[in-house]
Amino acid sequence: MIYFGYALSAVAVLFFLADGASKLLKPEPVVKATVQLGYAESAIRPIGLALLAFTVIYVLPATSAFGAILLTGYLGGAVASNIRVQATAFNCMFPMIFAILVWAGLALRNPQIYTALFHHGAGA
Repeated sequence: MIYFGYALSAVAVLFFLADGASKLLKPEPVVKATVQLGYAESAIRPIGLALLAFTVIYVLPATSAFGAILLTGYLGGAVASNIRVQATAFNCMFPMIFAILVWAGLALRNPQIYTALFHHGAGA
């Protein structure tokens, strides 16, 4: 179970690292997609830096729960941005799927988080 949790977390982390790096490098497709969502081109690098920082916080065991909260907020913003521009259902659901990966990975690799999420109040 723990290894599966690390695998889920790794999928999410690899995606976030690639996405954050692409925002720092600003290739044309990233610039175009971000501007279509209503953001200024000047906001792309700060968004990428925030994503990379949140990802590092998630990876560190001592701060992983806080990182999951920060990433969930970031992904919620992505959902809201896509809904605001009436993007496809896939574009709206994609960040939600990654939020699930973040929390499922964390819960499976951290017994305290698992207990808090799935057994809250059990045995009390």
